[in-house]
Amino acid sequence: MARDVMRRIVKVGGSLLTSPTLVDDLQRWTAEQVPAQTLFLAGGGALVDAIAEQQRTLGFDDRAAHWLCIRAMQIHYEMLAALMPQCARITSFDARTTSERASSPGLAWIDPWAFMQHDATCSQAVEGCDPLPADWSVSSDSIAARAATLLGAEELVLLKSTTPASTFHSATANDYVDHYFNTAARGIPHVRFVNFREPGFPETRYRATSSFA
Repeated sequence: MARDVMRRIVKVGGSLLTSPTLVDDLQRWTAEQVPAQTLFLAGGGALVDAIAEQQRTLGFDDRAAHWLCIRAMQIHYEMLAALMPQCARITSFDARTTSERASSPGLAWIDPWAFMQHDATCSQAVEGCDPLPADWSVSSDSIAARAATLLGAEELVLLKSTTPASTFHSATANDYVDHYFNTAARGIPHVRFVNFREPGFPETRYRATSSFA
């Protein structure tokens, strides 16, 4: 089914959850964008840092840590979706559900646990697309990129607390994004990074050449 509006995936970085104006900023920023069906994905933030520390202390493996981090994202999804009741919630990713939403404008939050369960089974994955690695090479950055790919989004936007350094030659430099991001974002037509802490929300565009412009 053809869409009447562009689809945009917006990852809300976990570091932004300490901002008391986050919800207001999201609403203001969204209103300033080119009209699109906007699907938000929450990051893991400090809860992910706590999981990493517990892994160092207790020694559970990376796969367990990965899925605990998805649980952290799930907590933030529930919180932010409750704070933005005007947004729909997307909890199913089968072909019928995706088709039904194909021409619907507006705002929605993606359920990260449901989406990652879907990705793990590859039930609707594009041909040759394996599930995301269940390790620390993947963060909510790559999960958002995978959502953009599987849901056919024309644009991916990562809302972060900083701007990439002008000296960057690789998207993974200085851990600005996770190490799998270059692979996960391959083929997405438009990718932007937005510094959500600065007035005016300055942004940087990402190119498929793995550099910033």
